[in-house]
Amino acid sequence: MPDIALFVEDFAHRQVIGALVRRIAGDLGLDVRLEWRNVRHGYGRVVREFNDYLRDLTRQVGPLPDLIVVATDANCKGLNERTREMETRDAPAPLILAIPDPHIERWLLLDGAAFKAVFGRGCDAPDQKCDRGRYKRRLVESIFAAGVTPILGGLEFAEDIVQCMDLDRAEQADDSLNGSPGASAPPFGFGNHDPGVPMFLREAWLFFSMNSGAGRFAKIAQELAPVCEGRSKDSPS
Repeated sequence: MPDIALFVEDFAHRQVIGALVRRIAGDLGLDVRLEWRNVRHGYGRVVREFNDYLRDLTRQVGPLPDLIVVATDANCKGLNERTREMETRDAPAPLILAIPDPHIERWLLLDGAAFKAVFGRGCDAPDQKCDRGRYKRRLVESIFAAGVTPILGGLEFAEDIVQCMDLDRAEQADDSLNGSPGASAPPFGFGNHDPGVPMFLREAWLFFSMNSGAGRFAKIAQELAPVCEGRSKDSPS
């Protein structure tokens, strides 16, 4: 069972990113163990606390996590700039960035069909505006419109929405969910692709697929291919 360490900005990220990690792993038949670390002093301290977190991981006694997931909003700074602030080269384990632009609540509004499956009524496709609190309000308003009263700003339904999401549709609707238009995922280059734009869905899928039974079999087969080829050449015809 992979151990996943997650460093997240706040409760909203914990709800949505946790749901996405469990969804992707579950689709590949994997159980995962999640260990959480929340930012203690809000957005302004994200970068400093992230660096402290990586240092603590490096110094800890015992096994390292199999994967580190870091989630923080772009907060209208732009995806590229926010990514550059999060220095990942010294990470002691494979690391994936999740940077919703501008805020993570927007991700829950990307698939109207998933919204309808959960609440009985769909939601309008979200616009792309830099307005603090805009998508928090949109999420609450869309749930109210379906006749449901959210208690935790709608985040209590994140797991249900994510489980019903068409992830292909969602990634096409939001560049920050899967990198910039035309970006290609690097082979096992977690967090190191140029120009540093995070591709959360692709990299998470890649990691979990390589840790699933099918992924491990494919990796072993790939490693054995040169050996088998050599044997076939040495075999008498």
